[in-house]
Amino acid sequence: MRKSIVFIAALMVASLISCKKEEMKSGGSDAQADPVSRRSDTTRIDSVVYFDADGKKMSPDRIDERLDYCLLLEPLSGRIGKATYFTSTDAFYAFIKKDEAKYREVIAKMDFVRSIQDRAAEMGIDWESDKTPPESLTEYIESWRDGSYRTAKVTGAGLLYEHYVHPNPGGSTTPFFTFPRWTLGGFRNKASSAVVVGLNFLWDKTWFRGKTAVIFGFPYGVIPFVKPYGIDYNDRAESTF
Repeated sequence: MRKSIVFIAALMVASLISCKKEEMKSGGSDAQADPVSRRSDTTRIDSVVYFDADGKKMSPDRIDERLDYCLLLEPLSGRIGKATYFTSTDAFYAFIKKDEAKYREVIAKMDFVRSIQDRAAEMGIDWESDKTPPESLTEYIESWRDGSYRTAKVTGAGLLYEHYVHPNPGGSTTPFFTFPRWTLGGFRNKASSAVVVGLNFLWDKTWFRGKTAVIFGFPYGVIPFVKPYGIDYNDRAESTF
């Protein structure tokens, strides 16, 4: 990826969430030291209630780690998140297609990712490699940000954090770009939390494969990836959108 694009995207995310890394102290609970706490639209997830695809409450112990499942995390009430468990991304896709008005951008992102994977497969891309793919593919990937309606609040933006010490994220960071990241490079398997806006995807393999976490509907949210505060996705993310 061109250095200028990475630099601009990083600046955009940093400006969006209105805080510097050094202000997000790992383990700090003082609101004066935490700019996130001062935002009126912050959703800070402290716990998660799990539901199955039929809308029935379930224990997270029922999640089958042998499957490439999908978790949809949405605000539920106050500091409680709602995590809906789907046994596959195909099952999740069928679910969101039933309400295209609500999940329009989710569907658009999934369709775009699948088109990237199709092109990558045709080029014989090594799914496990961090090597930059051919320019024609990177240009296609970056074309997502050119959509006129794709503001950060709608399409998603934010930062992944290396640590989470309740109630704050901390440590080193890497951004969600305004286009898909097929690999997080040196940040693979390091994220323990995130500060997000809008819609964001995470996968536990490169090139948008494996177990999927979809964070949707947060105007501005602090999302832990560690139990018991958030979804169980600690040190898993390898690609994002």
